[in-house]
Amino acid sequence: MLQASPLALEILKEAGLQQMHIDRCTRLDEAAQTAGISLSALLLALNRELHPTSFDGGAYLNLDTRILLDLLRMQHHDFIDKRLPRLELLARRLQKEVLSQQALLSEILRRLMHLKASLSQHILEEQDELFSYVELMLNYLQKNQGKKELMTALSKESPVHHLIRSDEDDLIFEEIRRLTLNYQPPAGASLMLRHFFAELERFEHELQKHENAEFEVLLGQVLSLENAVLARLAS
Repeated sequence: MLQASPLALEILKEAGLQQMHIDRCTRLDEAAQTAGISLSALLLALNRELHPTSFDGGAYLNLDTRILLDLLRMQHHDFIDKRLPRLELLARRLQKEVLSQQALLSEILRRLMHLKASLSQHILEEQDELFSYVELMLNYLQKNQGKKELMTALSKESPVHHLIRSDEDDLIFEEIRRLTLNYQPPAGASLMLRHFFAELERFEHELQKHENAEFEVLLGQVLSLENAVLARLAS
């Protein structure tokens, strides 16, 4: 991350992280906890620096938080239960029809299966921990319910780290791009094989857009809810 942007280190320092915190910790959340800094605010600032043009969350900006969570759940379902299985089915069909590319398709298919397992786990944890945390805060603020459960949640590590794509997912996409030469189909590829490569690229692009929008918009709402909860608890 620090190599990706020359300003990232300055953002960390401006937020209160010292060089010793960065050197002693292998993860950003550990460094933030050691320095007593809000991980949520730090991630939001870093995301804006590292991905200044990738945010595409206009459709999410004015949504009620509960509606936003429902929309994100539906999109998660679409990625895991519809689009990845379609890519898998297409790869298996091409293995039978394009004999000259069987080895390549087998490697791509193996990565797709790994991606489905990794992404499914990440999404499950995000919905179980982060979405439940958001709903606890909403219930307390809107209905004055669940204070005890919310206090327990606030005493634990913030679940906002689930908004960050895992290193495993990044590595799988990197391997798929390497295998496909950045989604360039082989010379003389059939129409179906070209379609498959295009769908692979579209899947990664649209998943990244979803994750960026989710990170920017949902994280902002989590920060606002936490501030509102802390203000009410202190009153």
